[in-house]
Amino acid sequence: MHPLSPLAPGLSVGPYTLLRHLARGGTSDVYAARLASEPDAAPVALKLLSPLSPADRQRAEREAAIAASLHHPHIAALLDHGHATLSSAPDPSSPSLFLALELLHGETLSARLARGALSPVDAITLGLQLADALDHAHQRGVIHRDLKPANVFLCSSPFAPAAPDALFAKLLDFGVARRSSAASTTPTGALIGTPAYMSPEQVRGDRDIDPRADLWSLGVTLFEALSQRLPFDADTTLAILFRIAFDPAPRLDALRPDLPPALCAIVHRCLARDRDARFPSAASLAAALRALPPPSLSDPAAEPTAAPLPEEVRLVTAVLARGVRDHGLLERLARELDARYTLLPDATALVAFGLDRWTGDEAHRALRLARAASFTADHVGVATGHSVPTAIPTLARSVADLALAASALPGLGLDATTASLLRASTPLSLRPDGTSSPLPADPASSITPSDAPPFVGRSTDLATLLDAFDLAASSLRPAAALLLGVAGIGKTRTLDEALRRLAATSTAHILRVRCDRARRDAPMAALREALAAVDPLVAAALSPRAAVRDPQVALDGALGALSAVLRGLSRDAPVVLAIDDAHWLDASSRALLASLCDAPDAPALALWMTADPDAATQLRDLVAATSTRTLSPLPRESAAALVASVLGRPDAGLVDRGEGNPLFLEALARLALDPSHDDVIPPGIEATHRAALDRLGASERDFVKRTSVFGRTAWLEGAVDLGASPAPLDALRRRALLSVKSDSRLARCTELEFRSALLADVAHGLWPPGERASLHGQAAAWLSAQDDVTPEELGPHWLLAELPERAAQAWSVAAERAAALGATRAVCEHTARVLSLTRRPDICWRALTARDTALQLAGDRALQREGLTLLDDLTASMDDAARAEVQWRWCHHARMVDDVAHAERAGRSAEALSPPGARWGAAATMELALLYADRGRIAEARERAAAAMSAALGVDDPWLQARAAHTLAYVLLEEGSDFDRALRLYRDAAAGYQRTGDRRREAIALLNGGAALAQVGRFGDALDAFDEARSLALRVGNARTAAVSLENRGAVRRALGEHRPAEDDLALALTEAARLGHRRLAEAARIERLYLALATDADDSTLRARCEEVASVAAEAEAPAQAASAVAAALRAGARLGDAVTPLVDRARAMLDALTPQPMLAAELLVALWEVDGRRATDEGAFAAALSAYAEGAGNDADRGVRRRGFARRFMVPEGLRSG
Repeated sequence: MHPLSPLAPGLSVGPYTLLRHLARGGTSDVYAARLASEPDAAPVALKLLSPLSPADRQRAEREAAIAASLHHPHIAALLDHGHATLSSAPDPSSPSLFLALELLHGETLSARLARGALSPVDAITLGLQLADALDHAHQRGVIHRDLKPANVFLCSSPFAPAAPDALFAKLLDFGVARRSSAASTTPTGALIGTPAYMSPEQVRGDRDIDPRADLWSLGVTLFEALSQRLPFDADTTLAILFRIAFDPAPRLDALRPDLPPALCAIVHRCLARDRDARFPSAASLAAALRALPPPSLSDPAAEPTAAPLPEEVRLVTAVLARGVRDHGLLERLARELDARYTLLPDATALVAFGLDRWTGDEAHRALRLARAASFTADHVGVATGHSVPTAIPTLARSVADLALAASALPGLGLDATTASLLRASTPLSLRPDGTSSPLPADPASSITPSDAPPFVGRSTDLATLLDAFDLAASSLRPAAALLLGVAGIGKTRTLDEALRRLAATSTAHILRVRCDRARRDAPMAALREALAAVDPLVAAALSPRAAVRDPQVALDGALGALSAVLRGLSRDAPVVLAIDDAHWLDASSRALLASLCDAPDAPALALWMTADPDAATQLRDLVAATSTRTLSPLPRESAAALVASVLGRPDAGLVDRGEGNPLFLEALARLALDPSHDDVIPPGIEATHRAALDRLGASERDFVKRTSVFGRTAWLEGAVDLGASPAPLDALRRRALLSVKSDSRLARCTELEFRSALLADVAHGLWPPGERASLHGQAAAWLSAQDDVTPEELGPHWLLAELPERAAQAWSVAAERAAALGATRAVCEHTARVLSLTRRPDICWRALTARDTALQLAGDRALQREGLTLLDDLTASMDDAARAEVQWRWCHHARMVDDVAHAERAGRSAEALSPPGARWGAAATMELALLYADRGRIAEARERAAAAMSAALGVDDPWLQARAAHTLAYVLLEEGSDFDRALRLYRDAAAGYQRTGDRRREAIALLNGGAALAQVGRFGDALDAFDEARSLALRVGNARTAAVSLENRGAVRRALGEHRPAEDDLALALTEAARLGHRRLAEAARIERLYLALATDADDSTLRARCEEVASVAAEAEAPAQAASAVAAALRAGARLGDAVTPLVDRARAMLDALTPQPMLAAELLVALWEVDGRRATDEGAFAAALSAYAEGAGNDADRGVRRRGFARRFMVPEGLRSG
């Protein structure tokens, strides 16, 4: 708690009267005050401190003595000091110290920097003034020790009357200052100053601090003033101290490329870790600043005299020892083990391995030092993590903080990462806090050069692939093999060997694709790449350039094209489709392959896949005949052979450390080829690749880093655009780190591929966050200018470039394209990304409308409703056309969930918002026509359908015209009249859909036309139409239409007396309805199965079970037509079973009045009523009238007779009623 509450104005403190409270510090308050004896005197800043301890009093009196000795324009002047007794103090008898300083007007430098960085001119002026002030203090033996922006005051114009706008700084607060000649009373290792501004020698707690520590702090202050970022920043004090002790100073010119290089060089010299490399004095620093040419005339090409080191994110293993009793021992051992050592406060030592170069054995060397430290320290922790030498704040927890956490318990503790690096060669035991403790470890072996490794130890895994090929070849059906395993275990190597052997021994057609993370959300990405070399036109068909009006159209075409090319290839030999890294296989390619392999006429296809174990569930179901094998570590004999082939001799120690992982074994052996590296032990993949990368020359390493920005697959031209020189490529190819692909996905570009995705990831991780973001922005810009680059690839780059709105734009386009392909999951994922990144209406609109279009097809009404609510919110700032579109979408949704009132409101709203002939008004009119037809409101349905047809004919839009024809035909069919026109309209609709590429709706039009033929009794033609519709629906992946075709075919076969085939069709339709969640299809199939039971005189148990199912339909069906048919069928079955049917009779009679516009349904009900309710003459007459109305749609007497006979066969009209 602060010792005093702020004092009221007017109180006296010594000879001063308080005017107002200005500020509060840790143990002091500052007031504006005036000498009581001189009312007209200028006010002063009175700093009042209540000493709560002797140390506080000593510090304040030292500050007063030092400040009184300094008289300089750029140092705040001390005017007076003394003691005063305060009645409000905790101990009124103990006087409080006050300091009277000149009262300054302006703001602190920290407040100024909150508004933006200084210009080079102001920064140079600031540096000169503070250097002069420091020189004045240093000349008098005073070291400030806490220079920072909060202790620099920028005064307003009265201090610089000649140049009112000029910067004028004053140095404040000499509270922790000391005289350089005085013997230090600070214990070794004590922390004095503000951590982020402390020099390395202050961090170490050295006792011989000299004036050059202030020059470091001034360098930090100037760096921050020019960049608004601290050069050594982090989330914790320990992390800041670690960075100051070990990290090189970041490049100021990387943050401010506009700065004069000579100015950057001066700042960097101030930040030299070795104080002998800094300016020797504040005067020499001031001289260097004065010698700078005016910034506007500086040479932008000049090089700084002290060039900063290149910046990279380093992998570091740190040892933190607390309660150290022999620092000398640890420091000597750190030098021997090529590590960096620093002493921290409180007898703490920090040692870092891998800061300059990662060789792979850092964890082992750290363990050696930690074991020694455990004999001279109470707590020792070892941790491995990342060090980020950048002005951007580091990761949430630095490696030093991790090491501190590992040292929580007495003794020696290892964090999880270090334990994983050591586990292969060091026995470990788990400690209560989750850290590990090492047990005695075996010594490492020496290693020598070798050749490339052979393919060894995978004969059983290889046979899994080849057996799948043999099965596909013999059965002429798809067969699959899935190899699972962790990274580096040998999946790709086994796949390559199988392909090599197959190519040498058969004539199989081989298609090969490697999936990658960047394109896992791009629809058809894998299949496009696999088919590009075989049939470029088919590959192009899988990559639409513009959205189509229906989301399924492109997907239909894609499946048809894929089926055609694979069936064509498999006529003379089986096809092998090898998919590497199939855990990144895009969902639409996966769905297409599943549909293809499940088709009755699927080709002889061997599908070979490799994947991570987590992908097993989603991949093993692609093909029914799938053999899955998880790759185990290589047997010891095979691992030994692999190592011996690289090294030229056996090495048991290396085999032990390789854990049977071929990638580890090969990497370990290759790193061992350099004789200067003994005991190189990279037991983790990242450590292995970092060791390999750290052995590259500067130009090779730079090329790899820049190329990695693109991912595993990159392009030479893109890397050059990012600043890479192409010269190192040949050397990197010889090292097998990169390869050049024979065919490039991007035109006129050289495609490169990293040896592994992990290598690319490790290289990419070398970039500090700021530079990484900039490079991803460049990569996205370069990719945007190339052909054949998907928006799914651009989105991650823009996001990593810290440009979320650009990323959202890319993903909104990706959502539209995915919707055009019917890839619903991808659309939803893209839209979720868009909404998480931006609220810009135009971008969100594109994504949400694409999402709604996809969900219309998928039938997920709950998700669709959520999206429509968001679209509603967006329309507040949009025009009537946008509002009309949203209302049309609401109308469709409400119709599909049987919310008639909402559907009507939304449809009419869309019509009202649209001018005559506009798309969304016409679309809404069609939706209303379909709604009214389904609800039995035939007159309204026909009126709306005719209006929609008229509107469509007035627009140059073939698809809209086909849709209008389809809608009108549907209404006519529901009405039960003018069948000839309905048939013509269905044929026109099917032809229009075919011309516009909408094969899915073409199949629906064929199905509806078949239903019309069945209604008029042309059963043979109807069966042909259903078969054609089902075949097309299966080809284009339209499972719903294929299933409805089955139900319709079953009904016609029942009417024709083909009872067994009818039973099979209806049973399969019922199964498909359950799988697809198609409620109306299930209801129709149950009604037909009951009619079939009646037609075949099924036993009572079968008849009763089916009657109960249909009774449920009668009670629950939303569509009037479905309910009427269910009542008619249940009524006849109930009567045959001897059940009480009076409630059903009453309901049937109540329905008749509403069915006058639908004579076929009325006739169906009247057949049931006549049969079970006394065979009334009135029912017989009503039936005759309804049947006549139903048959009137025919053009001649012969057609009317066909319709009558067809109705009689379909609904089993009793002979007595038929003859009547």
